[in-house]
Amino acid sequence: MREIWFVDGYNILGAEENKEGLSIDHARDRLADKLADFSGFTNIEIVLVYDGHHVKNNKGSETMVSGVRVVYTQAEETADQYIERQCALLSRERCTVRVATGDGMEQHMILGLGALRMSAKELIQTLRQAKRQRRQMQEKTRQKGYLFHHLDGETLEALERIRVPQTGKETQ
Repeated sequence: MREIWFVDGYNILGAEENKEGLSIDHARDRLADKLADFSGFTNIEIVLVYDGHHVKNNKGSETMVSGVRVVYTQAEETADQYIERQCALLSRERCTVRVATGDGMEQHMILGLGALRMSAKELIQTLRQAKRQRRQMQEKTRQKGYLFHHLDGETLEALERIRVPQTGKETQ
């Protein structure tokens, strides 16, 4: 079943610790990268929404960044309003919708629209956990080695007889 997550970008950035003192542009790019990594690993569709309502005459924008749809809302529209509208539209479709935000009021609103909620802290933990799982899977893949390391003894013997014919036996 299709699963879509809406992420309130500035809300998540506000909840994340910015220990490196990143600029807002760099922080937005880094969040998009983390979400793209997560989306690629889980096959969950991600829509990252930023408020653009404070910018006069802003028509809004929507772009794809490494598989993540990044939306800047238009003038007079908040990220919350955009997310609520999309949740209402998607409620008619057969899909799972989840909203990641630290805004308690927004969490209650989207529950009423049939979406699942996730706090900013939960999203950050989920992204970290998925990254660890992906790394563990990659490590297991590296450790597996060659195919013959996983064959039973009988099969190994048969392959060895094919590879190195026994001497002293005549071939016909």
